[in-house]
Amino acid sequence: MKIIVCIKQVPAKDAPLVIAGNWIKESDIGFEMNEPDSFALEEALRLKEKHGGEVVALSMGPERVKQTIKRSTGERRRPRDSYCGQ
Repeated sequence: MKIIVCIKQVPAKDAPLVIAGNWIKESDIGFEMNEPDSFALEEALRLKEKHGGEVVALSMGPERVKQTIKRSTGERRRPRDSYCGQ
């Protein structure tokens, strides 16, 4: 069984939001995985342990998304395969 978990990267809860023109100034913000996605990833890893298979974390966005995926999978039982690509 292959389980795919979609992960969204969001500004950290304590991040100060500074408006620069029509957009927020992203250089001063820390980013993290959306909390509900964290629960989904944890459940996917539990299902993997119970039934076998593979867990894949999927996300779209700028280059910094790679670090969010690596951090999220590193904090838990590591999925067998992790892919970060364009």
